[in-house]
Amino acid sequence: LLTADVSRLRVLVGELMEISRLDAGSEQVQRAVADVRSIVTALISARGWQDKVTVDDRPLTLITDPRRIERILANLLDNAIEHSGRDVRVRITPLGTHASIAVADGGPGIPPEQLPLIFERFYKADSARASTGSGLGLAIALENARLIGGDISVSSDVRRGSVFSLTLPMSHPAM
Repeated sequence: LLTADVSRLRVLVGELMEISRLDAGSEQVQRAVADVRSIVTALISARGWQDKVTVDDRPLTLITDPRRIERILANLLDNAIEHSGRDVRVRITPLGTHASIAVADGGPGIPPEQLPLIFERFYKADSARASTGSGLGLAIALENARLIGGDISVSSDVRRGSVFSLTLPMSHPAM
């Protein structure tokens, strides 16, 4: 129990430090060529999620911060697996000037009245979703998305599951 508590405390402190750096505007963006499909498949492999997540075959290359893409998708995938445990899919779609990376699950979904709150810091949708998380993950993911010129949206059906969509610009102005 002590080891598990120390581990949870370490994660919480890390998340609090990250959200503080994001608030302070001290996080640096390191733009590089990012092969989104490779980032997703490497993340799935590193976390041992190969049997839990399917990824479409569409390639997508962006000029963005690959580390932030990985951080955002790690959170979205971890949530989908934790709350669903089944039917987790990643769909990569170019949309003209933007691209969408959608993480869908077949879990219990999120009630409509809770959707506007899920990106709030420390918010947990309900006791069934409480688990060991801090309630900071989606807030951190959203801040990271905004830092690289993107956004995250969600749609959910309590009978069919949830879809979190990370939208990013296909090209980013020189900085």
